[in-house]
Amino acid sequence: MAAPAVPGAARLLAASAGRRPRAQAKGARLVAVTSVRGCRLEAACDMAVHLPLERELCPWGLAPVTSAAAQMLFGDTVAIALMQARAPAPADALPRPRARRRAAWPWER
Repeated sequence: MAAPAVPGAARLLAASAGRRPRAQAKGARLVAVTSVRGCRLEAACDMAVHLPLERELCPWGLAPVTSAAAQMLFGDTVAIALMQARAPAPADALPRPRARRRAAWPWER
């Protein structure tokens, strides 16, 4: 499970605490991705990843552009590393439902 460090994230984690034992029973670990060292979210998780953030691009601090980009880059990097480590075969892909054939347009008849 991953928990982003946003305002109220510790409350969000506490609200989903009922899911945590079920996830841990399946071998999942809780990882906090944060730019604030020593926050409550970091203390509540099994592991923490610190993404350094000097400042946001928005001069008023209203749009979390820099931190969102850093978290997306980190998440994509982890996903690619996990896929390469697992080396999934084409047979591992989930089956896609078949699309219905649409009716032909009048000019296609």
